[in-house]
Amino acid sequence: MHFMTFGGHVPKVAPKALRNENGTVAENLDVYSTRFLPHKELGESVVLLDVHGGRFTGVPEVIHKVGNTFIAFADWVTTAEDPTERLGKNSFLFVEGGKLWRQSEQRILQKLPPIQVGMERPACNVKPTAELVEDAGCETPDIGNVCGIEFGKDDCHEKVPYLTAYKFTYVNGCEEESADSFPSEFIDFHDGDAIKVRANDTPPANAVKRRWYRAVSNQDYGVEWLFVGAQDIKEQEFYDVACAEGLGASLETELDNPPPSCIEGIVNIGNNRTMLWGGNKIYVSNTMRPHAYPTANEYELRFNVLRLAAVTEKVEGGEHYQVLALTDGLHYRIVFTETVGISELETRFDAIKREMTCTNEVAMYYIAKEGICEFTTSGIQLISGDYFTEREWSQWYDRNTRMVFHDGSLFFFRGRNFVYRLGADERRDASLTTLSTKWDMGWSNHRNKLLVYEKLPVGEPLCRWFGDGQERMCGVWRSKPIMMSGRWRPTTFKVVSPEFVAKSVYARRERGKYRDWLRLHPTLGVDEYIEAFPEKEQYRDELRRQYPYVEVVLFADGKEYYRRKVTSERPVLVPRKYRAIDWQVEVRSRLVVEEVHIQTSRESLLSEE
Repeated sequence: MHFMTFGGHVPKVAPKALRNENGTVAENLDVYSTRFLPHKELGESVVLLDVHGGRFTGVPEVIHKVGNTFIAFADWVTTAEDPTERLGKNSFLFVEGGKLWRQSEQRILQKLPPIQVGMERPACNVKPTAELVEDAGCETPDIGNVCGIEFGKDDCHEKVPYLTAYKFTYVNGCEEESADSFPSEFIDFHDGDAIKVRANDTPPANAVKRRWYRAVSNQDYGVEWLFVGAQDIKEQEFYDVACAEGLGASLETELDNPPPSCIEGIVNIGNNRTMLWGGNKIYVSNTMRPHAYPTANEYELRFNVLRLAAVTEKVEGGEHYQVLALTDGLHYRIVFTETVGISELETRFDAIKREMTCTNEVAMYYIAKEGICEFTTSGIQLISGDYFTEREWSQWYDRNTRMVFHDGSLFFFRGRNFVYRLGADERRDASLTTLSTKWDMGWSNHRNKLLVYEKLPVGEPLCRWFGDGQERMCGVWRSKPIMMSGRWRPTTFKVVSPEFVAKSVYARRERGKYRDWLRLHPTLGVDEYIEAFPEKEQYRDELRRQYPYVEVVLFADGKEYYRRKVTSERPVLVPRKYRAIDWQVEVRSRLVVEEVHIQTSRESLLSEE
């Protein structure tokens, strides 16, 4: 027997041309390559903060990494990058309590609270008033009128009356502007006059100032609203003394409704836009305005939305970004072109809960009672069907199962913890491995290291699966039963590993001297021996026989036949006990293992090299 491809669990429903190397057990190891490669141990600890900057002391449901800071939420929330970066770099948006909020790493470290996104428009029953103040406005230069022969005659300069009205908007501390108020009554004025306007309103709590707009006739015989000035929100009256050439830009927020109430989540959808959802409705923001959601960008589905995910098509061409909508009924694919296309997808796999989902750039993964489903722009498919029947799957998961996508794998937490290797590399098949460490919760995204919440006291730091510079876990791999043509027994085996330590000839001699010394000092050990002979320090590990090893276990007809710890690639003799038909091999180690050879003779073993 020759093992050089260490696979994961053998598929239970539809095994397809499996080689003898495929295993029935793969624990704590990465089977992405052809080698036996154990996972790294947990690395650095991470302290969680809440969104207000205090130490998080509860049980985290969601963890969000912003800059170098980890933010925890006690309830399930969704987060999205802030395309406007109103609060500087690493600012983000999140939905909590049915409202949309903005926060940044800097504010969190300064223990400043989050800021609510969006501005309510002035109440519909609020109407500003305007009052004329004669000869109190700007001075209009008198260039004269052509009246016969002379310029500048006073009796030839006539004041031309104008008709105007006023609107105002609210602005918050993030410079987000609300939709406009009802206009005031139209009023006549002349060049050089001022107009006193009054808001007559009760502003919302997050408003910091008002912006006033004046009605001006345009070339199409319509009305255009131009910026005329701003004032502090505490002031109700505003004096318009601006000349016509001093007016600013046009009002552009007439349709900028604030984020709706009772929303449940947010997602970035590309092109610097965001999408909200709540119930069976979805809301699309304007470009670079995550606070503005026009009524025209509101869409209604037939079923309540559980989660949205923005994905990128695998092949370039057409619209680059699409949105996948997971609902409590049929699921949807949403395409943004000149119009918004919403397509219902036929599926028989219903999602259980929104918490039992995760996403990456190209897919959303969710848990159904039938198994694990992959939701892409091409449709929905059951990706665990090769490994579980529905009855087997019902014993694997529970309604508290959580999963995250990290480094090409789906990691599952709570219940029976396991890893489902998706096989992102199409050159290899997917595999399934288990994890011996019991973790309550995990978090990651495709750009960050995996973060896990172990069963620690509340408030303790979390562990980060760092993956670099850490000792490996003890991986376990067992082959599927191999049926021989007759009653058979092995006599020798060897293990090939690039991490075996070469043993020194001198160390072997020193071990002999150490054994002789122990006969005279039976109650002492290696430390005392080196203390007596400091020049032997270089042989400390050899004297303790602390070599990295690979433990190989042979099973014959389901019973353990032989067990041996191997520290080199030298062939190992297997005692002759009895013959059997079905044989299995189990490998346990923290080392990388490339091959395992088992033969009936040393000559057969060497002939395979």
